[in-house]
Amino acid sequence: MMIILIGNKKGGAGKTTLTMLLAWYLSSLRKMEVQVIDMDERQTISLMAAKDSILENVPLYEVTVCRPDYFPPLLRSLGRLESQVLLIDLPARIDDEHYLPVLKSAEIILCPFSYDEFTMDATLLFAIVAAKVNPGARIVFIPNRLKAGVRYELRAEADEVLRGIGPVCPGIPERIDFQRLTTLYLPEVLRPATEPLLDLLYSHYLFQDTGHPAK
Repeated sequence: MMIILIGNKKGGAGKTTLTMLLAWYLSSLRKMEVQVIDMDERQTISLMAAKDSILENVPLYEVTVCRPDYFPPLLRSLGRLESQVLLIDLPARIDDEHYLPVLKSAEIILCPFSYDEFTMDATLLFAIVAAKVNPGARIVFIPNRLKAGVRYELRAEADEVLRGIGPVCPGIPERIDFQRLTTLYLPEVLRPATEPLLDLLYSHYLFQDTGHPAK
């Protein structure tokens, strides 16, 4: 089982959206068994999954709410299942010692962020802590909510600093249609805006040299 964390110390950086995009992509397009662990305080994914289940649709992936102190036994139980990928949506606040086993468990850490000074400070702090706790994990940065036609003054400098820790991917554009994303459905209009990034993550960062065959 590959464990992928999605995190940032800044709330609203796009962790939950990226988790849902990746869960949809891996389960729907790559036909992989995916398990999502919702550790975010708002429990957006788990609440959405519960709402989607009322419609009696077959879920694309399983969603489990988990407090950090319950993570080690949960991970042991999940290790006996057939899931190929475990995606963990982290909360913004990870200064509790119970998050150390969560950070240490990851093979990949995805860090969505935006190009403003406050978010960049939080992004760097999160990445530095994650790299210290788990030096073997690959950290990948993903710009989020990029507005068309906007020139981000911090972008070149920020990307250079982040590349000292891990690669910086092409970004996710800002689209109102992301509000229609569910655990069952990706709006068709979003596929051209998201699939190139998800393809890149899959082929170059998530499963490169990991022994997990691409399907």
